Amino acid sequence: MREGTISSYKVYYPDSVCFCFNPNKIIVETDREVTFLIGNKGALQNYGTFDSTFDRTFRVVKGAFVDDRDSNKTKVVLDVSPYLQALFDIDPVGEMISSKEIDVKIEISGANMQFSVVTIWGSLAIGESITDARKVRKFGDLPFTISYFDTSMHHSDLSSKPSYISVEEVECGDGVYLRWIDRHGFYQYWLFSKGQDDIKSNQYGEQLYQDYEVGGRGYYGVSRMQGMEVANTMRICASLVDRDYYSMVRTIIGSPMVDMYQDGVWIPVRIDNSTVSDEGKSLQDIEFSIVLPDIITQKL
Repeated sequence: MREGTISSYKVYYPDSVCFCFNPNKIIVETDREVTFLIGNKGALQNYGTFDSTFDRTFRVVKGAFVDDRDSNKTKVVLDVSPYLQALFDIDPVGEMISSKEIDVKIEISGANMQFSVVTIWGSLAIGESITDARKVRKFGDLPFTISYFDTSMHHSDLSSKPSYISVEEVECGDGVYLRWIDRHGFYQYWLFSKGQDDIKSNQYGEQLYQDYEVGGRGYYGVSRMQGMEVANTMRICASLVDRDYYSMVRTIIGSPMVDMYQDGVWIPVRIDNSTVSDEGKSLQDIEFSIVLPDIITQKL
């Protein structure tokens, strides 16, 4: 956490790099009302004009409160994480998600200070670092990028990878090739073995009764459903994954952004509710189901 001042008031604010799904608090030691402006890089310069509306610039006003641990100290606290999250434009079928530089301005009684923060679309657990040594696997000629952070998030080819990331290149056969964004904001890739493929249907809409006659005689109770909804679920497995990769591959079950490579394009898929247990073995299977795009059927 960084420190600064506005007039005589002490301000504590996030480091120059932060994860938008971790708490990111601004603490101002004051008894005055504080105004916070949060927006994309450069947007605060024109705040209040028509164009800035489309930058989703946020204005938050908060009053002071007394800290229970020190009755002589009042402060204003704002966790800016929800606003940082909202400033990301997430297109589930568009470009890969990178980091964003976001400006924050703090105003107290006419005085102000401004700072910037490079924000990563992810989170960090206790003791983790985004520059920890790690190993990734490249499967043949299938599409592949390496994600790393160096002043901003990069998704690049092998030619510009940092030294703390090692790459194992392997031949690939048939399978289900997935990519996903893990909770650090990194894109990961793995070729899974294909298992059971299930199609499940559910009735859609209303039961439509019909006038039905055979041989001049009418019958009650003849009907059709308005339609059927059909979902396609596929069981897949990463077989005998060693300790170098196990934790990485397992991150897929928590990712909201998973794509399957098929016929030269990336298709959005979903991870079905899953539990993947680490038994501590040197080689382990990782099994779960993916939900493919709905099968479109006719409707009456």
